[in-house]
This record gives sequence, structure tokens and C-alpha cells, in this order.
Amino acid sequence: MNDCDGLIFASPVYVYNMTYLAKNFVDRFAFRSHRPLFHNKKVMAISTTGAVGLAFTLFCLSFPLKTWGFQVVSKLGIIFPEGNFKPEINERMNKKAEKNIKKSSRKFYIKLINKKIKRPGIFDLLQFYLQKESFGSSDRDSADYKYWKNKGWLEKKTKFYYPSNINPIENFIAWIISSLMLLGIPRNIPKD
Repeated sequence: MNDCDGLIFASPVYVYNMTYLAKNFVDRFAFRSHRPLFHNKKVMAISTTGAVGLAFTLFCLSFPLKTWGFQVVSKLGIIFPEGNFKPEINERMNKKAEKNIKKSSRKFYIKLINKKIKRPGIFDLLQFYLQKESFGSSDRDSADYKYWKNKGWLEKKTKFYYPSNINPIENFIAWIISSLMLLGIPRNIPKD
């Protein structure tokens, strides 16, 4: 993942969610949610189902990757129902699946070859502010504090993980929301 330009992450729907193997993979990299590394690398999330559960599974596949720094640029969900349907229904569903595959793949490819740096949105800024406050006030010996300190992200002037054009209104909204979310949480700010 360190060397990739893009990643395709896929899982069929099992009980309205990703498989245990996909969940195990995500859980083993949970530390990356605290120490994001994959900024501006592109992700395509893919899931298949026999009937239901696509939207939630695609969310569960893509959300952790976004917290790791990946840019989720395409989501593809395909329904392959079980049972014997009339040939015209099967043909219509196959054509729709093929159309969605081409559309999502094209979108992923275009984003993959586009080297333009993504401007952070409100969610990205909110994540940054919450983590900056959380890890900046954690134990100086913690891996999270050291990572954030070494990256220079704990400096007051640092507004995001990487230099980018930040919308001032979105920045202000994210700062307000993060400040409200952090109210009442005790802080133990380490001394350097």
C-alpha cells in the first residue's frame, strides 16, 4: 500500500456487512486511523450481493480507508440475485451491472491518473482537528504522539496533513464542530 497509486478494496456482502477476512484486514491496520499515511492515494470500493446490504457494506469498506488517508474516488455495488429469473430479467440485470462496472472503473482510472492534490473537505478537516487535539495532548511516549510530532502536524500553524488550498468557511465549520465535540474532555498537554 505504501507504493501504490491506487487500491481496490472488495468484499461480498455477508450478513449486511463485509466478510470477516476484510474486517480482520481493517482491524489489523487500525493504527493507521490514528497515524494516517496514504494521503492522495486513490481507492475504489467494490461489493457484491444477492439482494441487499450494498450501501452499508460499501460504507464499511471505504470509511476506514478514508481515515487512513486514502481518497475514496469510486464505489461499485453489484446485485447478482440467486434464483431462476426470466431470461429478459437476467439480461437486463447483467447489462446494468456491466454499465456500472464500466462507469465506476472509468471514474477510478481518471482519478488515478489525475495527480492533482485533493482539497480537504469538512470531514477531512474535522478528522484532522480532532486527531491533532487528541494526539497532541496524549502521553509523549505514545506512538501516536511521536508520529504526529515527527510529521510536524502538532504545530499551531499546521492546518492539515499536507499543504493544500483549504476553504476558509469549511475550515471554520470544522474547527467549531471539533471544539464542540471536545468540550468537557480533559486534556493532559505534554511539555516538550
